[in-house]
Amino acid sequence: MVNHNILSALPPWCSGWLGHRQESLPNCPNYVIWIWSFIEAFCGVSVLQAVFEQAHYFIQRRVTTIITSYVRHFLNALIQILFVQATEIRVLLLF
Repeated sequence: MVNHNILSALPPWCSGWLGHRQESLPNCPNYVIWIWSFIEAFCGVSVLQAVFEQAHYFIQRRVTTIITSYVRHFLNALIQILFVQATEIRVLLLF
């Protein structure tokens, strides 16, 4: 069975846009990937935040905004982690 890549049959401008490359790209350092991931995530959440702040549907129903929701969940998780660690330390000190 021969595995043919359908993207290689397309014109280079189209196949390149869809992710096909004739030669593989060189590896990027991890910090470059982390920086771009942070920028992309920030932009995506910013767009969602803008939609939540401008859409009358969400404003009329007083829906919690995305940023507030993330902060609340982050703080709850942080408190849970700290509580569990503090409890484990107390248990260790008792024995």
